[in-house]
This record gives sequence, C-alpha cells and structure tokens, in this order.
Amino acid sequence: MADLAELSAQQPVEPWDEQQENPKPKKQKKPKVMKQVKRKPLSAKKAKKFLDTKLNPVKLIWELENTPYFMVQFPKDQRDTFIPELEKIPSGQFKHETSVDPTGTGKFLPEDVVFVERWQFHQSDEVMQMLAAFGRKFKFAFDGDILVRAQMLTDEGKQLFTMSSAKSTSLLKLPSLPKIKVGKKIVPLKPYHFQRAGVAYAIRAKKCFIADEMGLGKTIQAILTAMVVKKFPILVVVPNTLKFNWLDECQKWFGNKMWAGTTTLS
Repeated sequence: MADLAELSAQQPVEPWDEQQENPKPKKQKKPKVMKQVKRKPLSAKKAKKFLDTKLNPVKLIWELENTPYFMVQFPKDQRDTFIPELEKIPSGQFKHETSVDPTGTGKFLPEDVVFVERWQFHQSDEVMQMLAAFGRKFKFAFDGDILVRAQMLTDEGKQLFTMSSAKSTSLLKLPSLPKIKVGKKIVPLKPYHFQRAGVAYAIRAKKCFIADEMGLGKTIQAILTAMVVKKFPILVVVPNTLKFNWLDECQKWFGNKMWAGTTTLS
C-alpha cells in the first residue's frame, strides 16, 4: 500500500479538461468552384486544319466546278435517312467524308465540328430533276441555279409533251420549198399541219423519235427538220429496202440543192 501511495504522489494529477470530452467540430472547407473559362473560337487559319470551310450549310447540293458532277452533302449521323433515297437516283456513288463548320463563319470550337458524307452524281437532266425533288423534300440548301434549271426542265418537258401530240403549230417558219406539177398547175410543196407540228417538235426536242403511224409522212418530217436547222451533211441509215424511197423523197423536197449517194452495208 505504501508503494502505491508513493507512486501516486510522484505522478501529478492533471486537471480535468471539458474540451477533451467534447471537442469542438472542425470547420469544413468549402469546395473550390472552378471558374468557367470562356474559350475563344479557332481562327480561320487554324480552322483549315480541322475542316473544309469551302461550303456551308451542312445539308447542301451543288454543282462541282469544271466537272460533269453534282455533289450532295449531309450529316454522317443521318446517313440511314438519306442514303436509301439517294440510291434511287441514277449514277450516285459515295465520294468521301469530311468535316464542316456549321456556323459558316470559319470561327468555331473544335467540338462544334460536324462530320459529313459527300456523294457525287453524273450530270444529266433526269438526275438534276431528281436531286431537286430530293432536296426540297428534306430541306437541303442549293448552291447555284440547280433549282431554277430543274424547274425549266419541268416546264419544257410539259411543253414538249404537248408539242409531241399537236395537230398544228404556228411556231414554225419553213424555208422556200421546191415546186411540183399537180395536174396543169405548178405549185410549191406544202406539208400538212400535223407534219409542220412534228417538225416543230423535233427541232425543240433536238433528240427524238418520230413515231407517227405508217403513211403519215415521217420521212418528210425528218427531211424538213434537216432543212430548217441547216445541219449538213446528213447521214441516213435505213434498211436496204427503203434507201431508194428516201432518195426519191430527198430529191423531191430538196430539189436541185441535194447531192446524195447510196451504199449497202453487209
């Protein structure tokens, strides 16, 4: 017992501290808020490294300069919508992928870049009309006069269809025609009204088939068309049984202005 008393006397008793039992909570530090930094758009010079800045907007149809092609551009993520429609248009094929600036300003953030596909189509009147209909349906932009030309083709097509079945026309001025003897009179050759209409149609169409019924003067219409447009010499390719019929008709309608020869192809 004495030993314990001595030990307790040697060790000083520390005063009781209330804070040790109930320590004060530490203040929590507020999380740092990152300031939003305004990013400057790329300059036009740097933009060239990211994309093709030549054309805008993203959905576009245009005529490729110095080539016989039309181009169609659309967002790559919408290819499932557009490709089935484009495959219905003749001569279409995938050209390449690229990226474009949707703002059209040349100054943009890299994440704003839109990746697109480009398809090319060989130029023809049919393709131009189909692309015009496709572009209007899906609200594409057009660069150049494609829409105007397509509309002109549509209007001209309607006019040609009407002319192809016309029975007469006042649009055709024929050159002076040779005269022939009818009974005791000498009168100039004169085509029928429907033949004049056929000639007017052939001149307007430039390439066509004269498909009238037999005996209505398809040969005469072809000869008169050549006379009006004055495109000589003329090569006529016909079955052997018809070459002298053509020779007689040419001599009749061209008169002294004609030189002709015939040959037989085996």
